Amino acid sequence: MRLASDALVKVYERRKVAKPDSSAIQPFRRSKFTLLKRPAKLTETQEQDLKQWLREDEDIAAAYKAKEAFYAIFDLPRDQAIQAFDHFRETVHRAVRKDFRQLLAKMKVWRSEMLAILDHPQTNAYTESINGAIQTIVRNGNGYKFDVVRARILAKHALDPRKEVKLSQLLLPEGNFCGYCHEQFSASEMSEVSMPPMVAGQPAIQTMVCRTCRSEFDSDVLKAKRSRRPTRNAE
Repeated sequence: MRLASDALVKVYERRKVAKPDSSAIQPFRRSKFTLLKRPAKLTETQEQDLKQWLREDEDIAAAYKAKEAFYAIFDLPRDQAIQAFDHFRETVHRAVRKDFRQLLAKMKVWRSEMLAILDHPQTNAYTESINGAIQTIVRNGNGYKFDVVRARILAKHALDPRKEVKLSQLLLPEGNFCGYCHEQFSASEMSEVSMPPMVAGQPAIQTMVCRTCRSEFDSDVLKAKRSRRPTRNAE
């Protein structure tokens, strides 16, 4: 997705430089982010400005059409999406094909990887967003000690403790590691337990364990083990 937007920005910058007088460059003073937004998210004013802009500049219009055509591929049913993906190069106008060269090359080399999202519609966008936010905090906190930076990150981006995290939703049909014995088990053999913290004062840790290890966390079993512990004689 980013490569399609980058190609559109290249055309935007090239056409902006090509305009010699102030009257011709006036449309380029509008925010380029109007071009990058999806049509459904445009305001009424932005939609009117965009239509006028596309009528005035053929290269911008061709690049915008190509960008939207690429985005639309992944909104189609699987078979139609694959067909549209393979014929995308033909939809890119010759005048802007050079600007889309990097995207077209990636589509050829990484075809199967890019189409995998049709079968597994999950991305790492949330992770990359959090990484970017963390990098901003680290950059702004240049010179701070690690503990201070860590506290600032957790204070702003840690999970809300009031929201329960359902670890069972993360289980795979097979090959799940028990959080206690570290052996692999199927999802049906796993259950969620609360493990004591490694450091005093920290909250308990939620994890998934197998059926065998589950008994280690039953309150009756724990009480029985504690009752069998030898007591220390008072000196």
